[in-house]
Amino acid sequence: FMVAIPSSIVEGKIKIVDVLGNIVLEEKVSGNKKINSEQFKNGVYLLTFTSNGLVSTKRFVVRH
Repeated sequence: FMVAIPSSIVEGKIKIVDVLGNIVLEEKVSGNKKINSEQFKNGVYLLTFTSNGLVSTKRFVVRH
């Protein structure tokens, strides 16, 4: 899937955690970021994007 980051955001951090709170992915990003969900097991995940003190969290489901 693709994470679209607005062009007004210079740099941010993405963190993906599973429902147990285990960090699955954490990295700095700038611009759009393509994430391969094949590496995730089936389940529910939370994606948190942080930039300049602003935080946005979205829930998503992986089903293979």
